[in-house]
Amino acid sequence: MRQKKAHFMNFLWFLVITNIILKTAKKPITVLLYPVINDSGFSSKKFLSSLAVTLSSPVWEAENIHNAIHETSENEKIQMKTAFKTIYQILLGQENGPRAGYFLSNLDKDFVLNRFEEAIE
Repeated sequence: MRQKKAHFMNFLWFLVITNIILKTAKKPITVLLYPVINDSGFSSKKFLSSLAVTLSSPVWEAENIHNAIHETSENEKIQMKTAFKTIYQILLGQENGPRAGYFLSNLDKDFVLNRFEEAIE
């Protein structure tokens, strides 16, 4: 348990530092775009497209983002696990991560929406 907590704290520091760098960089920073993986007929691109539209309007806060993910998942009739997995694969290159609403709220809104758009293309 201690090791997981230490790993999570290191990951949070990484996010904070990355966020500061992205906000203060004078030149654009190129970030690796992880591929979108489709699972058993599920169109992750369709989900991301719908989520990007939903996220473009609300205030960029953790609870609003969390609710948007749930709402989009229900509207697209996909499992929550698959929805979160898609988000984590694009942003982190792994199948799981920190609570998505809080994680995304600490990133720049335009950065996240651009990543979704890049993954859709």
